[in-house]
Amino acid sequence: MARDRRFFWCVTIIFVFLETVPYLIAWKSAGQDYVFGGFLFNPQDGNSYLAKMYQGWLGEWRFKLPYTADAGQGAYLFIYYIFLGHLARLFHLQLIFIFHAARIINTVILLCMIYRFLTAVLPANRQRRLAFVLMILGSGMGWLFLPFGKFTSDFWVAEAYPFLSAYANPHFPLSMALLLWLLSPSSKKKTAWDWALFIWVGLVLSLLSPFAVVIGVVILSALAIWNWIEQRDIKYVKDEIICLIGLLVGGVPYLLYDVWVVGTDPVLRGWNAQNITPSPDISDLVISLSPVLLLSILGIGIVLFKKFNPNRVLLVWAVLGIVLLYIPLGLQRRFMIGLFIPIVGLAVLGMEIFVNNRVFTRLIVVGVFLLSIPTNMIVLLSGYHGIQTHSSTIYMTRSEVKAFGWIASQTPRDALILAAPDTGLLIPAYTGRRVLYGHPFETINAVQNETLVIEAYQSGNLSGSIVLKDVDYIFYGPREKTLTGRAGFGNLPVVYQNEGVIIYSNSLNQ
Repeated sequence: MARDRRFFWCVTIIFVFLETVPYLIAWKSAGQDYVFGGFLFNPQDGNSYLAKMYQGWLGEWRFKLPYTADAGQGAYLFIYYIFLGHLARLFHLQLIFIFHAARIINTVILLCMIYRFLTAVLPANRQRRLAFVLMILGSGMGWLFLPFGKFTSDFWVAEAYPFLSAYANPHFPLSMALLLWLLSPSSKKKTAWDWALFIWVGLVLSLLSPFAVVIGVVILSALAIWNWIEQRDIKYVKDEIICLIGLLVGGVPYLLYDVWVVGTDPVLRGWNAQNITPSPDISDLVISLSPVLLLSILGIGIVLFKKFNPNRVLLVWAVLGIVLLYIPLGLQRRFMIGLFIPIVGLAVLGMEIFVNNRVFTRLIVVGVFLLSIPTNMIVLLSGYHGIQTHSSTIYMTRSEVKAFGWIASQTPRDALILAAPDTGLLIPAYTGRRVLYGHPFETINAVQNETLVIEAYQSGNLSGSIVLKDVDYIFYGPREKTLTGRAGFGNLPVVYQNEGVIIYSNSLNQ
């Protein structure tokens, strides 16, 4: 046990170091002219999380779309990020600090749950250690197909892989950790405390990731059915039933609320209509989960030919996860949460076939790592490229940050601001103010409003649209200048100006 703990903590420290150092380098490399925005992976979603946290920092609990002109009445959605915003306000800390502190803490929790899960489903120490390292560092073989212009899911579907989840945000690793806790087989007798804990975890999981609740319910139900058919004895299925009931009681009420409010609120319904995340095509999925997907076929045989063994959860999760992925819904990709974990578990089981040939086994292990690691290394290196070039996707100019500070302190909370699409992504995250366009999903009528924004900057005229007349302020900074060669909106009064940004008041909306 002591050796296991040492191994776990050594790997965990190395992993957290790998996941944290790039952000520290980016922050340190900003220099005098730039400010690091805090995101090296998917800054579009990252800034939308900050915008939700800002609502909590303002004292709100109801989420309102920050990237659209009409925010509506709001609803109790994205509670986790709003809660983090409340924490930031309570402790007088920056939102981005709380975001990354939560990301690191949840990463450690995820690694603990992965190792706990592996201890329950893999019998040998060597299997657990190999699976643990491969699960948290590995990925797919998409890197092999980059030269051919194929950008596969292992580069960007963060929720499927522990490495990308830990690199991207706080709620992916925590969702995955809670799901693993629910699915970990245990021989311990269940008590009333366990019932309460299952209910609580179900509730928290529904707040973090409703799709993870669905995955948990489907897997636990399938395991209970399988064990009952095989044993015909209630004692072999009661653990799954207890866990399943707890998950249903804790998780389903909020899921029903989620479905109801999105279906009845016209603003949220418009957002949901744009929020489409289709599953990857089959070839993409195979590439993104290989080489471990190929080895997992060997592991399937080992699971099938053993009666009532704990590692059958690996097979049920892998198979049903892929089935859910291709159910014809608009959000199938969300069912990829943690899918890499059972695939790796099956692959490591499959390697046992070659256990008597140590040389061949070592060659396979080395080969799997050589094929699985490069995708994540490319993800990290792409961040370093953005750092060296001070890419506008991950850095802001100091003049923009100063202007954001003025907006946050000097404008009404319900102010609507016109800004270039890239700036529109940032303003709700750093000021809490709404924009006409800023996000392809969270801006209602996104395509139409993005076109209006671009045309307004190109023409310098706000009178051509009723929507534009509703704007209170016009932001004109370095990103806006790339849309047009014009000097700005000279016919409108200037209310703020610094070395790189001008903010106008819209005299048409007076």
